[in-house]
Amino acid sequence: MAFGRKERWYWCQEHERAEARKGACARDKRLGPYESKEAAESWQERFEERAAAAEAHDEEWAEAGLDDGDKGDTDIDTEG
Repeated sequence: MAFGRKERWYWCQEHERAEARKGACARDKRLGPYESKEAAESWQERFEERAAAAEAHDEEWAEAGLDDGDKGDTDIDTEG
């Protein structure tokens, strides 16, 4: 570990394991960086928690009538 720098960890999607930066698989096969091995190993749990929170937020907007059903649509005139 370099002086003054924390070790970074990644989740290798190919090998399904946490890997330290040094010796980690190619960038296109990994997620991260994470601050610890434990954080890299629990990436999916955090992802699912965030996805559930986003879904709940979307449902609240829909119930309040704030969702017009055009997800991704904008009010920008691109024809003019």
